[in-house]
Amino acid sequence: MPNWHEYEKLAKRIYTELEPNAHVIHNDKIRGFETGIERQIDVSIRAKVASHDLLIVVQAKDYAKPVDINDVGEFASVVKD
Repeated sequence: MPNWHEYEKLAKRIYTELEPNAHVIHNDKIRGFETGIERQIDVSIRAKVASHDLLIVVQAKDYAKPVDINDVGEFASVVKD
């Protein structure tokens, strides 16, 4: 199994332990609100806080150097959608 896959699964385990009442999914598929395009999300976290439904998306990347601005822009577009 590729190392990046294990890194994503580690992120899921960490978030599951941090918030045991949340619904944490590895390799989720979420349809974009604006585009209607199905997006692949490394880890999604759904929880209810003060009667509000929250969705947190995590892109788990194990880079050896600082993240490029293009990678940040791509993630921002996923969050916006």
